[in-house]
Amino acid sequence: MSSPSNVLLKKAKEWCCDPDSLAFAEKLDQHDKLANFRDKFIIPKKVDLPYIDQSLITNLEEESIYLCGHSLGLQPKKASSYVQQVLENWGKRGAHSHTHGFLPAAYCDLPPKEPMARLVGAKPEEIAVMNGLSVNLHILLTSFYKPTPDRHKIVIEEYAFPSDMYAVKSQISLHKYSVDESLITVHPREGENLLKQEDILSVIEDHGESIALILLPGIQYYTGQLIDTENLVRAGHQKGCLVAVDLAHAVGNVRLELHRWGVDFAMWCTYKVRLLVVLPLISMLLDYVHKKYSYIQILNTGIFFVLNDIGEQRNKYQLGVPGLHEEKPATSTTAVVSKEQMSCKNTKASGNIMKTELRPNDANQEFDPCDGADMFKLSNPPPLLSATLMASLEIFEQVGMEEIVAKQFLLTGYLEYLIDKRFIQECSETSPRMKIVTSRDARERGNQLSLTFDIPLDVIQKEFQRRGVVCDVRLPSVIRVAPVPLYNSFADVFRFVNILKDALEDPVVSKNISPNSGVENDGRDLE
Repeated sequence: MSSPSNVLLKKAKEWCCDPDSLAFAEKLDQHDKLANFRDKFIIPKKVDLPYIDQSLITNLEEESIYLCGHSLGLQPKKASSYVQQVLENWGKRGAHSHTHGFLPAAYCDLPPKEPMARLVGAKPEEIAVMNGLSVNLHILLTSFYKPTPDRHKIVIEEYAFPSDMYAVKSQISLHKYSVDESLITVHPREGENLLKQEDILSVIEDHGESIALILLPGIQYYTGQLIDTENLVRAGHQKGCLVAVDLAHAVGNVRLELHRWGVDFAMWCTYKVRLLVVLPLISMLLDYVHKKYSYIQILNTGIFFVLNDIGEQRNKYQLGVPGLHEEKPATSTTAVVSKEQMSCKNTKASGNIMKTELRPNDANQEFDPCDGADMFKLSNPPPLLSATLMASLEIFEQVGMEEIVAKQFLLTGYLEYLIDKRFIQECSETSPRMKIVTSRDARERGNQLSLTFDIPLDVIQKEFQRRGVVCDVRLPSVIRVAPVPLYNSFADVFRFVNILKDALEDPVVSKNISPNSGVENDGRDLE
């Protein structure tokens, strides 16, 4: 596979353009199939951002350079309309809005299931929309982590997102095992930043007989490294281990085939770049549980169930929203849901949810769990959040992951090319220095590049903020920059690199250059 730089240089030669020029960036935008999708999002204006230095901005009304989708995606313009329709439904129907009208509360988790399943390569019945990431991780660990004296260990990366680490340690302690004995961490080699696939496979090979569960990220949040989930699942299953994946930074960012790969369970949030690349501010999270785990099998593991269908209603609910479970080709033209599907007017459109019929005088109350991931639901999500989720999923359905990944290859590649040219290849002895921590192999990353500098991060971030650039800092030593294919342009990338150059040449910044920068080591070995 050609590198992004080679493809870009070939285009520059074909167009007779300097690749390090605004003219080339604009030419790339002219040939961008996704360029029009930028208009479907609200791009924050510089005037509305905090910390802007008006003396550095020629036009305060211009759009900011927003490269922070991996942290919080931009708002789709349709989101406010859908939210308003939910509010109007509540106002017009009161308690009847639970089961009637636009995204009725009791069933509002159903419309997202099919488009979300296509996005991650799963079946709709393997998806549940509920709660928050850490809550769902605890629920799933409680159900799947069943340690025995012979098989009680959990494998996790040493620098996992903190809440994942907290959850794993608490589950080990809950089962009366020692964290020191039951937790195996995988980590980069000394002096390196990225995990080696062979090192993870070696841990699985050496300890597999005692490993109960492997929990790794789809994309490592700090470095932006894409983990080869498919091969890890294969290796884990060969040793009898369950394999789970935190997809918080991967969904909507890279191709996923959860069902085909045989991932046992996964969880992710829907407010980052992608939903991740794009999603709006939502605190709901998605669960994925492989279809092979029927509710009978789960019952045998001692899982608790909290919501269920009762009696004659169950068959009716399992019929689902009309069309929701029909086989459809996963093409970019597939509609996410019809207005009829989002406006359920009778109980036949309620979908396969676990609904508890309260019978306070019935001494024989029994849970009657649904099949699939819905068995884990504690409740339906708030319809206001489902409304914003649907606004984003509709855009993904219109575009398709193939187009997103194709643009991402060049968009992040262009960022990489310009940084290399301006700050690494042409760097003088007195210039601030930086390093790209993320893999240089485009097949081993998503849209994010993690950068380290020989200048304190707060100094760099302050200069970005003064100039209307939005990206984020991850302590101790990384700035994450993530152009999103659905709303970022190649011109955004070019302007960002220009602003970065101006910021680094600012006398205030230059005087902060340190000979002990940590550019060669990201410093995560802090106590």
